[in-house]
This record gives sequence, structure tokens and C-alpha cells, in this order.
Amino acid sequence: MIAAVAAVDRDYAIGYGGDMLIHLPGDLKMFRELTSGHTVIMGRKTFDALPCGALPNRRNIVISSRAEGEIFPVCDEKGEYVLSSMEKVKGMLEKNTDETLFVIGGGVIYKELLPYCQRIYLTHIDKVFGQADTYFPQTDGFVLKNCSETMEEKGVKYRFCIYERA
Repeated sequence: MIAAVAAVDRDYAIGYGGDMLIHLPGDLKMFRELTSGHTVIMGRKTFDALPCGALPNRRNIVISSRAEGEIFPVCDEKGEYVLSSMEKVKGMLEKNTDETLFVIGGGVIYKELLPYCQRIYLTHIDKVFGQADTYFPQTDGFVLKNCSETMEEKGVKYRFCIYERA
């Protein structure tokens, strides 16, 4: 299964200046529990924004134009991850049958890979952030399957929702 995971505000904004709009501990915990032990796919800018480099307990695939069609492991001061081209990742997604893969951003990566996703995990933040420059794409073709109760942290209400391809 291939799924996208994101936290969106009411306008489906996901970030500003290379960072998330807000860090909600409950959302981060849900993300960690959902993706731990699986493969996460992200763009280079998303990877560079991670405070500690490669996410632990996950296979990290970083899409970069620097990969030039190859898939190769990289180990630097931030940890170990796999650097790949968009074309190689799309080929991997087309062949995937049983591995759970999570697309985790950013905006361009979501737009390119959402057609391959069967499920979307969205944290809906009940707020519009004044500054945003990155958005989650339209979810046409997906239907809402489940939502959690509304939670609140830092004075912000949010809930977890699962969408599946119709």
C-alpha cells in the first residue's frame, strides 16, 4: 500500500519557508507511530528540514535531481538514507505490491506521487495560517473513511482523518 501523510490547515496549506506551519506533539506522535518500521519517501528540501536527518526506524528515500536516475545509499552526518530520482521512485511505486510506503512531502512530491497513493492520512488543523507557501494537492478521487475526535494543543484544534481512493 502507498499512502500520503500530511498535516493541513483549512486551506490545505502544509508549510512556509521550508518548515511545517505548526508542530503539534499529538500529530508528530501519530506520524511516528504510523510510519515507524516502514519506508518514507520525501523530497530533498523536506529531508533538509528534518532536525536530526534521516528518520529513525524507517527506510528513508529522498528524491533529488542530483540522483540522475540512480538509487544509491548515502551516509553523512545526518544519518543513512537512500537518494533517488523521481523516475526511479515512480517505477518502484508501480511495482510495489505488498510493502507499505508513506509519501511525506513536500508539496511537489505530493503532487507527483498522489496518483500512486491508495490512502491519505491527513491531520486537519482547524486554523488558517497567515503565511504559507506550500500546499497539499486536491484530493479528487478519494473519499473520507474515518476521522478521530477533535483534539486541542497549543490552542489549536485538529483531528486525524483517513481517505481512501474511491
